[in-house]
Amino acid sequence: MDLNHHISPTTNKDGIAYKLRKAMLQISAVALVIASIGFISLEYYSLREALLQRIEVLADFIATNSTAALSFEDENTATQLLASLAAEQSVESALLLDKEFVAFAHYNLVDDNLQKVFSQVPEWLLDPVNNPERMSRFLSDKLIFLKRIELGDETIGHLFIETRLATLYKNIAINVFITGVLIVLIMVLVYQLSVRLQRSISQPIQKLVNAMQQVSDHEEYALRLPAGDKDEIGILMNRFNDMQGQI
Repeated sequence: MDLNHHISPTTNKDGIAYKLRKAMLQISAVALVIASIGFISLEYYSLREALLQRIEVLADFIATNSTAALSFEDENTATQLLASLAAEQSVESALLLDKEFVAFAHYNLVDDNLQKVFSQVPEWLLDPVNNPERMSRFLSDKLIFLKRIELGDETIGHLFIETRLATLYKNIAINVFITGVLIVLIMVLVYQLSVRLQRSISQPIQKLVNAMQQVSDHEEYALRLPAGDKDEIGILMNRFNDMQGQI
């Protein structure tokens, strides 16, 4: 008697084959999504830190070389120094101010918004305890960076740099796309593997179920199953044969 012709279709949602594939795909999907979120989050903060470090290097270069321009009120030299920020494409604008927070030179400043920002001395610069040499803040679409310029122990000016985050978000979008493609490919591979795995588990169980149905419906006590593997399913199949032999 062929026991395979009673095997239910693999699309049967009540069958163990479907449940095994579903469980494997769900576990794999959850694991991949969690790993992807972790990877993208790490990449995001790494890119932010790298951008901030590049801006700090540029700010240090300009601050070091602008002390003479500020001391001698050389606006042309200061403007040329700020123009070097063009090397960093993400820099949107910059403003060099004297110690009284009066605009001294600027780069790519199309309006007076930055000057309005410094129309009054920021409170954090007047705080003797929390008065850092530099300050940075990430907003939703830009990085704001402020550095105090000193000559000896005297503050002679301040450098303000505004940086766009469009390039950072573009890189994140590319990483998200690549990660999505990889997830799809991995899920296809997992599905193929799950089909092979579920066959090795569900088919022996289905044969055992079919044999039990044959015995129950047609009283075929001479029916025997092929010897199973040395696992729990194989033990069940062997015990079925032993039970049949005792009837």
